[in-house]
Amino acid sequence: MGFVHAAHYMYAQNSKFFKDNINMKHLIHFIIVISVTAVLAAAIPLPCPAEDELTPAAEQAIAKALDWLARQQRPDGSLDDSTADTALAGLAWMVVGETPGRGKYARQSSRALQYILTHVEENGLIIGRNRRSPMYHHGVATLYLTQAWGLTGYESIREKLKKAVDLIITTQSTKGGWRYFPGRDEQDISVTVMQVVALRAARNCGIEVPERTIQRAIEYVRSLSHPEGGFGYQSANDRGIARTGAGMFSLQVCGEYNDPRIALGLRYLERNGLFDGQWEHYGLYYISAALYQIGGETWEKNYPIIRERLVKSQKNDGSWGENYKTAMAVLTLAIPYHFLPIYQR
Repeated sequence: MGFVHAAHYMYAQNSKFFKDNINMKHLIHFIIVISVTAVLAAAIPLPCPAEDELTPAAEQAIAKALDWLARQQRPDGSLDDSTADTALAGLAWMVVGETPGRGKYARQSSRALQYILTHVEENGLIIGRNRRSPMYHHGVATLYLTQAWGLTGYESIREKLKKAVDLIITTQSTKGGWRYFPGRDEQDISVTVMQVVALRAARNCGIEVPERTIQRAIEYVRSLSHPEGGFGYQSANDRGIARTGAGMFSLQVCGEYNDPRIALGLRYLERNGLFDGQWEHYGLYYISAALYQIGGETWEKNYPIIRERLVKSQKNDGSWGENYKTAMAVLTLAIPYHFLPIYQR
């Protein structure tokens, strides 16, 4: 485990202690930020994946995709006027070690960060000119800010990140989930998983998240688990492959690694496959993250299947057809790099 990862791991493993000792929490985070910044300034090499996890073809696919995403960026730093697509591209650059101000895509990463920060509204909502499904955009953008802050230490991020996290907390539904519009008492697994991952990442870098918020989210996600395996969209009866990956990863990032619903979800995927048609790239993003958390033979068996599917389906221009599909394909392929804290075990 590299120093950057060790620092984040130490912080995450002791989050309960830090929550109860706020002065120590700020001191430790300050030390982590300074240490991470120093290491990044020294241009540490990219972490090496396990032998044979990332083939040369997969690494080439990632490189071509990152170049394609860079070409899609607009002068204001956005992709598609969308904070979600911009954040996903930013995460894709960071997942291979390219952070704002450092690396081949330093300029693109810095512009993406500035675009996201510029579009944090007064109430904390992160939304650009594309205002469809605002909580979808918000969840992804909040996750992006947690990773950008953790890896850069830029204090300009913290205040806006805190507002974004507070918005997620205050808009949780009475059932414990979230849906597309803040302030409406609705929920589904697709939007909920994005908020839950963002909250876990925020906790890991020192932003306070009430335990009650996490517990209510766990209860909601559990309510979507079917007794025979798999997770549904708004009930346990509308199960799907992508939804199952989202449900499994939601429980894992909430710390429920041994919840029996995860094992049931895995059985559902074994019966029904890993690929979900229209929602394939979205599904693989969460499925691969969930499988990586399970690890062992489960990861070793399934990651090569996912990897080869993505490599073979990449277009000649380096994309998978759309900004979000391309970014999610990179995030899926690049999990073995172990760079972003939220995707580590």
